[in-house]
Amino acid sequence: MKAFATLRAPFAGTVTLRSADIGDFVGPNTGSSQQPLFGIADTHKIRIYVSVPQAYSSVMKPGQTATLTVPDYPGRTFTARVTGDSNAINTQTGTFQVELVADNADNALKSGGYARVTFNVSGRRGTLMIPSSTLVFRSQGTFVATVNRNARIHLIPIRVGRDFGSAIEVISNLKDIHGVVDNPPIRFPRASRCVWAAVASTRIIGFGAVAFLVAGCSFAPDYKAPVTNVPQTFKESDVWKNAAPSDLRPDDKWWKAYGDAILDNLEQQVSDSNPTLAVALARNDQALAYLAASRADLFPQIGVSTDLTKDRQSDNRPLRGGGEPDVYQADTVEGQISYELDLWGRIRNSIAASKAQAIASSEDMAAVKLSLESELALNYMALRGFDRQIELLKATVEAYAQAEAMTQRRFAGGVATGIDVGQSGTQLAEAESQLDDVQSARALTEHAIASLVGTPASSFSISTQSTQLGLINVPPLLPSELLQRRPDIAAAERRVAAANAEIGVARAAFFPSISLTGDVGYQNTGLPGLFTAPNILWSLGPSALLTLFDGGAHRAQVDVARSAWTQATAEYRNHALRAFQEVEDDLAQLHHLHAEALAENRAVIQAGQVEKLSLNRYVLGAVSYLDVVTAQATALRVRRNAIDLNTRLLQSNIHLVEAIGGGWALDKTNELQVSSPHPVAPAQSHT
Repeated sequence: MKAFATLRAPFAGTVTLRSADIGDFVGPNTGSSQQPLFGIADTHKIRIYVSVPQAYSSVMKPGQTATLTVPDYPGRTFTARVTGDSNAINTQTGTFQVELVADNADNALKSGGYARVTFNVSGRRGTLMIPSSTLVFRSQGTFVATVNRNARIHLIPIRVGRDFGSAIEVISNLKDIHGVVDNPPIRFPRASRCVWAAVASTRIIGFGAVAFLVAGCSFAPDYKAPVTNVPQTFKESDVWKNAAPSDLRPDDKWWKAYGDAILDNLEQQVSDSNPTLAVALARNDQALAYLAASRADLFPQIGVSTDLTKDRQSDNRPLRGGGEPDVYQADTVEGQISYELDLWGRIRNSIAASKAQAIASSEDMAAVKLSLESELALNYMALRGFDRQIELLKATVEAYAQAEAMTQRRFAGGVATGIDVGQSGTQLAEAESQLDDVQSARALTEHAIASLVGTPASSFSISTQSTQLGLINVPPLLPSELLQRRPDIAAAERRVAAANAEIGVARAAFFPSISLTGDVGYQNTGLPGLFTAPNILWSLGPSALLTLFDGGAHRAQVDVARSAWTQATAEYRNHALRAFQEVEDDLAQLHHLHAEALAENRAVIQAGQVEKLSLNRYVLGAVSYLDVVTAQATALRVRRNAIDLNTRLLQSNIHLVEAIGGGWALDKTNELQVSSPHPVAPAQSHT
């Protein structure tokens, strides 16, 4: 079978595709291949498939004619007829498939090629072309925002034809007299009013041009708070205890619930003297100043100028009159006033953006304050934990010193061995080393607190206090309430609103800036008699400035504003997700640390008994000093672990308060309080 030969089976056709050689018909894999061996087409009749706008479905009947043109045959046309269609509309493109058949007796049209198809539709009027940026998409269909003769905005449903990228063909409902709003907001209030609008259009079949001038509207999108996935409840919410109404007081000094006067004083110093908080306060003041500057654009600008000059004109100045002096005085005193008409909402949207930024800055300051308060409380709890460990280690060193003295006496009496003396000395030195390590950690924590309260570390100290603090009861709340309480989330939401308003500011740049200006003053050839009626001058009238071409700068600014809105929305979701995570983390920490602390307390009791028994049995000669060393080391370790767990519980409690946004002063409860058993000191030797 020779490629491209004419075949007759059952019609006259031509081989258009050859995918196999004759040798492929014979072989071990014969019959297993599913690929076509060759293709045959009737090239005297060419079928063409065209996507036609839905608006033409009523006229695309079998027999409808069309004209084909191809680049290879300039000036030549081919005739085709509709033979059928797909009977279905593509909802994404608003088009349906139409099949045409064209005569191709001379094989001028090649199968698989492309041609321009023009349907010969008779009796249809011309259509309008509008920019694609004017479309408004709703669940009910496609609309455009138009301005009527009463300067009010209405949405008109339209039928869309061909899509040319930046321009859209409108088949029905839109008329030449309509004014069309470019880049319309997502939602218009019912019958929104514009100050002025005009539209000029050119009716065409192919491409068209529409000139737009729209005024008096705000072009910021209708603001909707960003939506995030909010769980119904917190997974670890069982840790929360129900708080009685008396537990809640409208006070943001939540740390007072710990009942520690020193902590209360330190927290007050943070509010008064912390430099980081001062930075946040200064930023908030800047945001408020920017807001005031934005609001100033709502008012007219008034100024005054003076110009007192003595001038000499050239003898050869063109058109100089013969009687004009060479030197003359020109004195002018003039006042100016100008007022920009906010027809496009630029000023209003700028103020809205500045206001939202100011609120966000205020929430930032609240978040910084809460973070600093929490950081101070965390350091203070760590400091008090070190105080308790220092108390424990001092008692341990004293007990180990007594035990070491006892072994020395027993060694001198020939009862104990040198090994016993060495082991007791090692225990004592190890305890002293641990004491120095904890004292060093306490000093560093004290220095950190000094910086937080705005005091040099060299002149700051906190007295030692080993009193154990209890946990405060944080009332339960729902995840949806968390989004309303956290200052960082509130700040992120306001930044979304600010970015939304900035879109309106950027869109307003497409329209002319219109101002009313006026000047009034006096002008004379000398100061004497300057302020007299004949020397009055004045001017009054509007001025407008419209950029006709900027190389796409305005469009780029709109894209920047939209991208900033997308970024702000993503940051809001990030803050919300992090808030949910932090609450779940702290609830889980409280739950597991509480269980761990209870188990550790039991270990403290058992280890204390073993330590006491082993020391007594050693005195009686029943065990070696190695048993005493093991019991002492275990008892010291579990006692320090118990103190550390209590400190971590308090810190998780503080983290939870910070995670829910602070703002509650709560009564102290001992429901989850974990206390180390008393006494915590090691057993004393008494021989």
